[in-house]
Amino acid sequence: MTSAVHARREQRLLIVDPTLISYEGHSYNYDIAVATAACECGVHVEIYADRRFRHSGDVCQVHSCLNMISMDRLKNFANAIFSTLRKKTPNNTRQNNAANATVVASVPQWVVNLGKRLRAFDFSVSLRRLLRSAAVPQGCDLHVLVQHVSMGDLVGFESVLRRCIPSWSGIITFHLVLRYEPAIICFGYESLDRFMVRLKRLADYAGNSGLRVCYYTDSQALSVAYAKILSELRFATLPIPTLTRISCGAMRLSSTAGVLRLAMLGSSRMEKGFGHVQDILESLPFRIGEYEIELRVQVNRDTSDPRVLAITSWLDSYVEHRQPDRPKLTLLTGPAPHDEYFSWFKDTDILLAPYVSTKYTASTSGVFVEALYFGIPTVAMRGTWIASKIEDARNNGLKIGEIADDLGAVCDMAKVISRDLERYRSDVYLYLDDWHSFNTPANFVSILFSSSAC
Repeated sequence: MTSAVHARREQRLLIVDPTLISYEGHSYNYDIAVATAACECGVHVEIYADRRFRHSGDVCQVHSCLNMISMDRLKNFANAIFSTLRKKTPNNTRQNNAANATVVASVPQWVVNLGKRLRAFDFSVSLRRLLRSAAVPQGCDLHVLVQHVSMGDLVGFESVLRRCIPSWSGIITFHLVLRYEPAIICFGYESLDRFMVRLKRLADYAGNSGLRVCYYTDSQALSVAYAKILSELRFATLPIPTLTRISCGAMRLSSTAGVLRLAMLGSSRMEKGFGHVQDILESLPFRIGEYEIELRVQVNRDTSDPRVLAITSWLDSYVEHRQPDRPKLTLLTGPAPHDEYFSWFKDTDILLAPYVSTKYTASTSGVFVEALYFGIPTVAMRGTWIASKIEDARNNGLKIGEIADDLGAVCDMAKVISRDLERYRSDVYLYLDDWHSFNTPANFVSILFSSSAC
């Protein structure tokens, strides 16, 4: 891989990630892991993150400058206004079908689309500024990796390509990572046909001298979904890179004597099953076999979603008034610093991932990947990407989790795992050997810099 990178002229990599706000989930792991691997190959790397992100910059220079227009503030405003008015929307399927489901269903689609246009303007301004300010030596090839591309990002990106690409003597390659199925990204904004025409139009800019546009996904299922409806373009599948230092999960704490710790980690969003945490908690018994039950739930109190805030209030009340014969509930406030966030995994025996949105049929889960490194088995919903990984492992004789057919079966699947917990833990670590055959930061960088990726 190193020779593949160094065989070309000097390379510079700009990682542009509007979703890099905190240390949780995909964003931080992806960006820092990729930056580290690229730096080890002699590539100069800079990261551009949300303006709220704070990082020491020990791997590379980090610019916290994206998202000058606060989307969370706009969502808060829209949610408050239209929830109060209780206006009806002609399409209330947004929760399951949209790429961003933190806007309540009572908000009309035109308001959501206005937010996407504002996001497009914000992204285009930020991208122009960073391209103009990037200190790129003459003759150097520039790579711009845009993580987790949204509909607004694509619109803003096209505006930049049309109007303002600085002249360099080297090649500029834009690497765009699409993490949701096409119909989910464009939902409510434009038709699927127009969306695919847009992707083709962006790729056609590659005909300009010294400019390339490359598309990627991070799951084979997503790559297949895009290839089916736009076969003339290449959608390469990227590995899911993970920070090597979380491999210290092998040293995770053993189970607290007599306590089985179930956890729902990652940002508290409705499409990830947070809307059903009350039902899950009420279905849990005080004890499973020899274990007393503790449910640990991450809550994000600064969310723009009033539904999440209402559920969090209920959970607070449960903690305060819990009866002695009910399971213990521990609330973990996020986003949290890196070390604290991963300490939660060390205190987890079984991860619950009751994802209910259709977006997770082919989209990956950063929390599931992080759990693998800590030897934690997962309960997932049937039909999700996580479930497909559990089934793949089972076909190879490994038990890394269980699949629930519905939300009512989540507790039952946790019981199944608890009966042979050590076997599941051992199999998760065995599964990691196969996982690492593709999913490494080094392989990510190798594919990114490969001339065949576009």
